[in-house]
Amino acid sequence: MADQAWAAGAPVALANWAQIRIGTGLAHLLKGDLDGTAEQLVEIFTLSPGMRLSTVTRYLADLDSRLNRSPFRGSRLAVQLRQQIQEFNAAALADDADTEEP
Repeated sequence: MADQAWAAGAPVALANWAQIRIGTGLAHLLKGDLDGTAEQLVEIFTLSPGMRLSTVTRYLADLDSRLNRSPFRGSRLAVQLRQQIQEFNAAALADDADTEEP
């Protein structure tokens, strides 16, 4: 529904969009569709560090943990996704540290 609304011109809230993509990626993962998960995450990794809100990074951290379990552990695609998630989250944390007040 959200994708349809956005396609029709509704404003996009990037954090909400990212959460929906991650949730859809998780649904693919739970069905054993690692390629579907990757398809959902590819655009998320392009979000600027300032848009990487804690809810988004927490959802990705959970997904990272799930990718490290059987049957995906060791899969080349799972390893690649985990690396991208960790880099994405690290950049978000680094950006947060840069904006903290003393």
